[in-house]
Amino acid sequence: MTLQPVDEIIHVIKQRLASGLRHYIDRTSLIHDPEHQFDELFFLHVILTRYSRELNDLLLPKGLDQLKLRRNALEIMLKKDMDDKVSELHQLGIYDRSQILFSYLGLQYYRKIVSEVEFDISPKFEAELNRVIHKVKGYSLIYDYMVNFFCEKLGIDVKQPLSVQNIIGSRVDEIYVNTHFFLVESDYFTKEIRTNNIDSLIQDCEYALHSNLGDLVAELYWGLNYFNYDGEVMHALGEYIHQAYNNGVWNYPYAQERQWQHSQYSTIAALLEHLKTRCVLDG
Repeated sequence: MTLQPVDEIIHVIKQRLASGLRHYIDRTSLIHDPEHQFDELFFLHVILTRYSRELNDLLLPKGLDQLKLRRNALEIMLKKDMDDKVSELHQLGIYDRSQILFSYLGLQYYRKIVSEVEFDISPKFEAELNRVIHKVKGYSLIYDYMVNFFCEKLGIDVKQPLSVQNIIGSRVDEIYVNTHFFLVESDYFTKEIRTNNIDSLIQDCEYALHSNLGDLVAELYWGLNYFNYDGEVMHALGEYIHQAYNNGVWNYPYAQERQWQHSQYSTIAALLEHLKTRCVLDG
């Protein structure tokens, strides 16, 4: 958004956020896959935890209530679905087991930070988890990183835990690890943090922009806004997001539905953070 008055830029961002949120709300009934719902639950958690004032301004109380009701429904649906799937793990291949266990651990972590529900870990579950983790270790750096994070927070003993600093993943995975720093350090906005990884995020921007990776561009914009960074690269990130917008969605070139939807969540969160940290939202 080049050389426009600040008030005009903010007005446009608010309009697009409101449209994007309404577009999301209108299609929640189409989101049935548990993995998609897992992403959605964490999206709702972060925006309702950190941006409730901004959401109330953009959507009014009715829209905010719709988001809360959807979050509550997802909690119930995912708990039942994950419990059922974990009980049938022995019938599945190793990849499917790894994906289910990732979502299951994430859900238990979510319940701990939101409702202070402690995870009752059985020796049998811990043994199976360790077996699966070590069979798939090294295939996805961000998977390994988040599984280790969930296990640490849940008090699960991971045998020979992965050291992310000592393993080389894909460039995309490495950037995802960097963009998740402020989320994991803050326990998904449930506590304040005093450290930052701004330098790493800045170094990642050129690759994400050049490679046309909309989800990563949005996550980098989100993280840098969170740390209140206002350097030159912020204009390039913001302009990329601006150019991708069309009628309530941000058109990034992702073929997979889950990845595309995740990019919408990242963009909405990033723009909400922009409003929050720049202190420009109307009272």
